[in-house]
Amino acid sequence: MPDRQSKLNCKFTGPFLVTEQLHPNKFRGFDPSKGFCILTGLRRLRCPYLHLPSLPQSSMFPLCYPLFATRIIYVPEVQCFDGQGVLLTSFLPTLFSFHCCVCDVWVLFLYVLHLGKAVILPSSYIGSPRYWKERTQDAMCYVREYGRPDLFITFTCNPKWDEITENLQNGQNPADRHDIVARVFKQKLNKIMDVLVKKKSGIFGKVKAYIYTVEWQKRGLSHAHILLWLEQTIHADKIDLITSAEIPDPSIDRELYDIVVNHGPCGDHNNQSPCMNNSKCSKRYPKAFIAHTRSEISGYPLYRRRDRENGGQSATIVRNGKTYTIDNRWIVPYNPLSLKAFKAHINVEICCSVQSIMYIIKYLNKGSDAAVLQLRSGEDYNEVDNYISGRYLNSNEAAWRIFEFNIDMRHPAVQQLDIHLENGQRVYFNPDNVQQRIINPKNTSLTSFFKLNAEDQHANTLLYREIPNHYTLTPDEKWKRRLNGRIVKACARMYTVSPNQTECFCLRLLNHVRGPKSFKEVKYFDGTQYNTFKEACLARGLLENDDHLRFCIQESISKLPCQVRSLFGLILVYCNPSNPVGLYEEFKSQMSLDILNQMTENQNEEIDNIEIVYSELLHRLE
Repeated sequence: MPDRQSKLNCKFTGPFLVTEQLHPNKFRGFDPSKGFCILTGLRRLRCPYLHLPSLPQSSMFPLCYPLFATRIIYVPEVQCFDGQGVLLTSFLPTLFSFHCCVCDVWVLFLYVLHLGKAVILPSSYIGSPRYWKERTQDAMCYVREYGRPDLFITFTCNPKWDEITENLQNGQNPADRHDIVARVFKQKLNKIMDVLVKKKSGIFGKVKAYIYTVEWQKRGLSHAHILLWLEQTIHADKIDLITSAEIPDPSIDRELYDIVVNHGPCGDHNNQSPCMNNSKCSKRYPKAFIAHTRSEISGYPLYRRRDRENGGQSATIVRNGKTYTIDNRWIVPYNPLSLKAFKAHINVEICCSVQSIMYIIKYLNKGSDAAVLQLRSGEDYNEVDNYISGRYLNSNEAAWRIFEFNIDMRHPAVQQLDIHLENGQRVYFNPDNVQQRIINPKNTSLTSFFKLNAEDQHANTLLYREIPNHYTLTPDEKWKRRLNGRIVKACARMYTVSPNQTECFCLRLLNHVRGPKSFKEVKYFDGTQYNTFKEACLARGLLENDDHLRFCIQESISKLPCQVRSLFGLILVYCNPSNPVGLYEEFKSQMSLDILNQMTENQNEEIDNIEIVYSELLHRLE
């Protein structure tokens, strides 16, 4: 087999690789991060750079930070135009040159100062808070379509894997070569997902949907949180066949006995354990002994943990030079087959309650930890600065990002459906095409849905959220019938809308209207054309009416007008009436009696223009 170096026709320039075959006569060197990817992937090359104890680790940040910085400064650059496509403020670019002694290259950092405008970090930036919020909503779409997930699995990297230790140089440990750890963990993650979901029948059965995200501990070890939705629900009598929380018998299975993971020990054994909070274990260890597995309504089941008198096992472990004897109360739930196959910490939990679903999904998509305190003057708001200030990046995550590995994965894909008012869709333009975009704005999935109903009779029988089951959305935002008219089980969700945006929120409530051809038809119900979406929702009974609030105000009419005004103000603030204007118009005369009397006494004559009284009423309500 020919040597890889001669096959690539490459040569070294310092620690980086120059490949004439990939860049003929155009570019003599790689981008530092790309060169690092290839350099660390060629195992047969005798590069002194890779033999040094901690130099590969120290080079992660100088290589990863330019990628991180150049991607995120794009966000404020494209958000600094006003409605006419004109640059609002002139940028004050400041170039900071940083000499990287490890890579022997110059890395330029560009920091864009932008004054007088809010900068939003969009969901298109991978890893941003809005990105994880959308992933949380997508996961809840799976819950709506398939019910609660069946399995919650945590797969943690093992730095003692043979694939890692065999590729370390003399004097190195896994903490020095995060590039190897990242590559091996990615391969292991792909393999376990292949075993779980990509076969016709995984080790837990056929999988309908799955989600996983990759996170990093403070000390560098990466781990993946995996949620699985199975075709067949796991019943209570099958839990012990999938998950165990007991020490195996070493005389029967010594290999499994050696790799079973325990928690701690903590508590009385070790009060300084990281899991201790107010003298209690935050993970609620040690667990109680229990003879039989029992399903719980509020979360995970109570797994079988037998004591020694009832057939349980014990083990002796050494932690920090101290010897402890543990029993089944300290064992983390695991699946024996996956534990032996991958020789890593794999925590397998059964999800037996809907009450724990929201916690699990939020935990899955919580993102990185961040805490920032800032005293800010003025009205500037910059989410990019807030994100950078609280960003924590370790060497293992830096290697993961340099290699461009996915930090999350899901299946099936979720179709996100637009929801907006008429002529309220987002339009992107520049000074050259502004007139064209105004005359002919770009289609959205909602406007294309209206056009589809006017052209296709089959679409008139479908709801907006059911359209992706029968049609696909083309790149130019047009719905196209699936091949051969087949029907698939697609996951679709509309974007969330705040109730403070009343009309758009009510439009979202009206998504069960079949076959509307325009925004106007959505507001049509039972022979009546309503003026607003809120009125249509009230007519359909989708919103609570204000009868109970109206009855409450009527009972207070016998009180003083100032007291009625106070009650009306409390209703506006805390009760969120569906039609506050209607309530005001109905009771404004009762609330303004004292104001009318005061004005009449001051002027010694009748008030001809009652609107003056109502204007004073509004002032006092405010």
